[in-house]
Amino acid sequence: MTIKFHKIPKELNEEQMIKNIKKLVVKHGGKIQKLEIFFVSREQMAKIHSSFLNDDETDTMTFNYGTKDRIITESYISPWFVKKSAEEINVPYNQELLRVVGHSVLHSLGLKDDTPQEKKKITALEDDFIASFPPYKHKIVPRGTSIRL
Repeated sequence: MTIKFHKIPKELNEEQMIKNIKKLVVKHGGKIQKLEIFFVSREQMAKIHSSFLNDDETDTMTFNYGTKDRIITESYISPWFVKKSAEEINVPYNQELLRVVGHSVLHSLGLKDDTPQEKKKITALEDDFIASFPPYKHKIVPRGTSIRL
């Protein structure tokens, strides 16, 4: 089992991330063979995004090459876009960064967010993932508020 980060932002603790990602995957019945998360520039994300989709910019793209029982995934995350989103919805950057990492991992487990019901479910699971990190255990800032940790 391999979990690897490329250019992980200084705001994230790699050891804690690996531990909490493993817990999330096990909790949802998955098994990791190889999960790689690439933190990329705005320009790199735009290039990746335009190669596969014809819509607006995005914070993350996840490519699954395995199954839930044998996760082989590459995820690309744009810290620039995450920071922009965090500012727009009034949440701490670190919290939104954790949400996007969790979101990517949940996609690697096969969860979707195409319908309102799926979005509600995946958001609740993202909140659980964020809460697994000490600073947010009891203090997740609701999106759209002006509370700061």
